[in-house]
Amino acid sequence: MDRFPATTGHALKRARQRLGLKRKAIFRDMDRVRREALPYSETRGSLRGYLDHLQALQGRAEDFLITQQGIYIIVEEQIVTVIKPPQALRRAVAAQVKAWRAKT
Repeated sequence: MDRFPATTGHALKRARQRLGLKRKAIFRDMDRVRREALPYSETRGSLRGYLDHLQALQGRAEDFLITQQGIYIIVEEQIVTVIKPPQALRRAVAAQVKAWRAKT
């Protein structure tokens, strides 16, 4: 793997818009996400339902990486876009990310 994970220009733009990160911080964040984020396969409950809905909307989405700050959508081994978790799911996201980190 390269120094930085494969990330599209669209994902960089969306991370700036939706997460409020600067360019250097985005690359650090994307690298951290590849190593530490909760994978889709470990989600459950309302968060899993929301991700299934996103996958139906996106069509091409192969995987998701979830952090408390954002949901990173992966297509062909590249992060293609970033969205913030909805307010209603933020507690579920935080709890599942925390439990997964404690498990690994």
